[in-house]
Amino acid sequence: MKKKQKVTDYSKYPPHLASVTPVVKLILRYKKRGTVLDLGSGGGRHAYFLAKHGFTVTVLDKNQGMLARLKRAAKQEIINLIYQRADIAKPHFTKKYDVIVAAVSLHFLKPAEISRAIVSMKAHTKRGGLNAITVHTMKNKKTSTKPYRFKKSELRNYYTDWKIHHYRELWGDPFRLKPGARFIRRHRAELIAEKQ
Repeated sequence: MKKKQKVTDYSKYPPHLASVTPVVKLILRYKKRGTVLDLGSGGGRHAYFLAKHGFTVTVLDKNQGMLARLKRAAKQEIINLIYQRADIAKPHFTKKYDVIVAAVSLHFLKPAEISRAIVSMKAHTKRGGLNAITVHTMKNKKTSTKPYRFKKSELRNYYTDWKIHHYRELWGDPFRLKPGARFIRRHRAELIAEKQ
């Protein structure tokens, strides 16, 4: 029997309660607690999820409005987050983390910025810590807002010196962001790797 496809309507939920990317849920298989840096956190769905599961989460985004919205939502829900306004294209991390998450954010960067961001993520991950990443691939159409699409195995190749717990490339389930918009699907690569 064919598995029923999940359809997600993000427009029905506040951003911090929207559905969590599968690779972020998988973090719980390898880590139960620790410090997390969520790069390009946007509405905060991943930060919110990990904080609810006992992690100390720093959200990093360059959009002041998004950070302010997330701060209000977290206060209402009694969730403690640490807020940092910064651009992931110019990473200036000041400490090391147990987990660094870049879920659906790196493909907004230019090629040279991606390499720099990943090098910085790896350098600022504690030994035994994780990087959890989801990116769009070449199977998606190029857009002006997402200038970079990862080639086959490209994301995995950045982590040949780490222990890769999870890697796959696949079509995601259909979703929409706004009420009445058509549902779309994106092809992604997802990875969880551990620093040795």
